[in-house]
Amino acid sequence: MRRKDREVTDTGVIREIIDACRILHVGLCDGKRPYVVPVNFGFEDDNGHFTFYFHGAAEGRKISLIRENGYAALEGECDHGTQSHETACGHTEFFQSFIAEGKAEEILDSAEKKRILQLIMSRYTDRSDWEFPDAAVKATAVVRIRAEQLSVKQNG
Repeated sequence: MRRKDREVTDTGVIREIIDACRILHVGLCDGKRPYVVPVNFGFEDDNGHFTFYFHGAAEGRKISLIRENGYAALEGECDHGTQSHETACGHTEFFQSFIAEGKAEEILDSAEKKRILQLIMSRYTDRSDWEFPDAAVKATAVVRIRAEQLSVKQNG
């Protein structure tokens, strides 16, 4: 990270920043072309080792690229705001963000898929008792990415 003055290393603050981000941008490689897709997500923190989860259709470009390449980059940001200044170079953007990368693995076990879907739903709702019909779970791809690298920063 070039701007060490903006780097966040405290695991508790990292967790708060990730939790505040509502959308995860997943970057995948499609041959020589990048492909980025926004997704809802869940995550777990195991003593500073972060694992990210998202879901989508069991067929399509996103899951095909994951099956083909098995690696992904992640990005999330929140708490935006601009500080104006009389000069163009004096303007700055307030933000919190994270970038991660790691091996992308499709979860195949139905019970584990339901656990992760519950994790994702509970992030976006006040409930943790969702029902997931077996047919819907079967038609849904669930992906796990254990962050091999994680960079978190904030300004402001």
